[in-house]
Amino acid sequence: MNYKLSLKKISLLMIISINLVSCKFSHKVESNNETIIIDNMTFSKERPFIKSELTIGRRVCAALKSKREFFQTLYDRQEQFRFFGTVLDCKGVSNLDSLFIASIANNSSLEYSAIFPRDNYFRDILTDHSGALNDICLNLQSTDNVLNTVKMGSVRYTVSFLIADNFDRVDTLKEINNSAGGYAPTGAESVSVITQSNQAATKFFGVEKERTRYTNCDGRLVPTMKQSWKEAVTRF
Repeated sequence: MNYKLSLKKISLLMIISINLVSCKFSHKVESNNETIIIDNMTFSKERPFIKSELTIGRRVCAALKSKREFFQTLYDRQEQFRFFGTVLDCKGVSNLDSLFIASIANNSSLEYSAIFPRDNYFRDILTDHSGALNDICLNLQSTDNVLNTVKMGSVRYTVSFLIADNFDRVDTLKEINNSAGGYAPTGAESVSVITQSNQAATKFFGVEKERTRYTNCDGRLVPTMKQSWKEAVTRF
């Protein structure tokens, strides 16, 4: 399918807007036969990545790999980062804004561990081995023919690579197979990644500059969570 033509086609399609309240996303979702839009993220239906996406994807994967290999050399909880975290309720109202410090835990797996009690933050450290990126980053090493979707059992992930606010970004949509034989979105995540020396020192390549997760407004405490990296507290 000609991607440029498909974009023109999309502009002519009627976009179905769904106001989501109970058991839905905390942000408006728009969908048509070609795309799903959640907040500022746009996910295409299954297709190969185009040339610009391949370039960004390889840059993101290389940075995430570099971070994983570097973090694995660190002593457990020796190094610390300062983050700013925000939690939004289903109406988009902020109910938890604060700076916090998290150490890099390096046990059986890499994760962030908050220094003081804080329940709502990203514990997992995004790497080239995380979720759908594991397959995509591996495929990007050997071919240009890489699909933007990965299926794992009843779950389908759709991945987008783009540049936003001068940072490389990877967006991921999670969908679950439903009784009708299709897929229903259950969550989405956007991660801006440090990949350039004008953004931070080389040793911080792959660090999540900004990460936002959208979940379902089904009574849980965290329908939307956002976390921004501010600085390293320790000298590394």
